[in-house]
Amino acid sequence: MSAGRPQHISKSNFPTKRDFLQKYNIEESTFKKANITWGDLKVIYEDYLDHIDDLEQTASTIVNILLSKEAKDLGVHSVRYRIKNPESLIEKVIRKRAADAERKIDKSNYRKEITDLIGVRALHVFKHDWYNIHGFIKSKWNAKEGEDPKAYHREGDSKEFLDECESMGCRVETHFKGYRSIHYIIESAPTRDVCFAEVQVRTIFEEGWSEIDHKLRYIAKSDSLHPLEQHLSILNRIAGSADEIGSLIKAREQQLQKESYYKERTDDDGTTHKEEGDA
Repeated sequence: MSAGRPQHISKSNFPTKRDFLQKYNIEESTFKKANITWGDLKVIYEDYLDHIDDLEQTASTIVNILLSKEAKDLGVHSVRYRIKNPESLIEKVIRKRAADAERKIDKSNYRKEITDLIGVRALHVFKHDWYNIHGFIKSKWNAKEGEDPKAYHREGDSKEFLDECESMGCRVETHFKGYRSIHYIIESAPTRDVCFAEVQVRTIFEEGWSEIDHKLRYIAKSDSLHPLEQHLSILNRIAGSADEIGSLIKAREQQLQKESYYKERTDDDGTTHKEEGDA
């Protein structure tokens, strides 16, 4: 996820239909299913460019809150964001309309229907830091109506953790690629217009795997099985194991701190007492 707004984009850069479909590997049959004209897509493209500054300001507000001392004390390690590229928006409109003939997305509603125009990632170090971050997000923003947080996970991940996600209001979904992340669709309104943003929360190990997976698939321009799928799967398992080891280290550290807080004192008669130490 690159930081900031799209660069070097203007209304004059709107591509031809032929070049666009080829660039984004969209079949003509898929475009026909979308039931939208190239002219209507250009209108969305141009309107979106008119609103990018507003989206940028909204994103900055969200990021600043997630980087506050309160958030960092609760476990936020770092935050990244991006504003969706206008061409990526057009691709998404085409694919969503093609996938659902009843779904109408046009200039009047695309900013409500496409909820990741602003994308934010909040990373944390230890797996269980998520609990406090979850509470923080819920306390600061309203969720879009009907959009519960989604906890994506790999088949075979800790049932205990997933059960806790469900108990905290998340919809648990197995991801076919083994992707792990918790997604929130939040409302933010620095101005009169309500903006939606997708906030993704994951560990730094999950982020590392996701970045490698994304770069390989982006080069291949496909979500289908990648030639290096087996290697990506192994790396995914290692990332999950790293998080588990990190949790064990954290738990052991807390235990050692607790133990070092008490010092043993033995009386002359052999009676042993525990007293508070300097830890």
